[in-house]
Amino acid sequence: MFDNIVANNEIKFNDLEKKIYKFVCDLGCCILKTLLENYDKQIKDCRDKKIYRHKGYKTNSIKTVLGVVTYKRSIYQYEENEKKKCIYLLDEMISISAIGKISANLVEKILSMAVETNSYRDASSQLMENINLGISHEGVRDVVIKEGMKIIEKEKEEIKLDKKDKLTPGIKEIPVLFEEADGLWINLQGKDRADQIEKNKRICEKQRKRI
Repeated sequence: MFDNIVANNEIKFNDLEKKIYKFVCDLGCCILKTLLENYDKQIKDCRDKKIYRHKGYKTNSIKTVLGVVTYKRSIYQYEENEKKKCIYLLDEMISISAIGKISANLVEKILSMAVETNSYRDASSQLMENINLGISHEGVRDVVIKEGMKIIEKEKEEIKLDKKDKLTPGIKEIPVLFEEADGLWINLQGKDRADQIEKNKRICEKQRKRI
């Protein structure tokens, strides 16, 4: 492989870097494929055979920052409410539930690039220079719209819960809280303010200064 990369005596460093980068990404796709299929085999061997009946294998593909990873996984049949249904246990366990799904890492890169550039075409061009995968501007636009719709649906659901007084408030601990109003510092209020005043008085008394 390396002999083929450097076969041309006039090869430039930039070209060499790109070829090695592609080789490493392709190798990463192969490793992901192997890991997924080995994990699928473990699931197949350890599953409850009375519940999940093995019905063969089907192929799926997932787009990643390394490239397209195509892997084979088992399909199982089970019964629910006296109806037979099919499931891919591997996809369920690693949260891959749709054919041709885009990985979360790739979605994050697409959204980030869409914000940083001036158009979907610019985002597409930048992405193709940074990842081992070709994405059209329509593909970038689709991802942005789908993720935007998810946010809208989540906000609608939160509004419904809020109207029913069922919205759970978030809790986050922070070491320091800084507030501003019209660009001015807000003095501490209540007991905290009184404590701070007393502390300042004691400091001034020690330094023999008047408040």
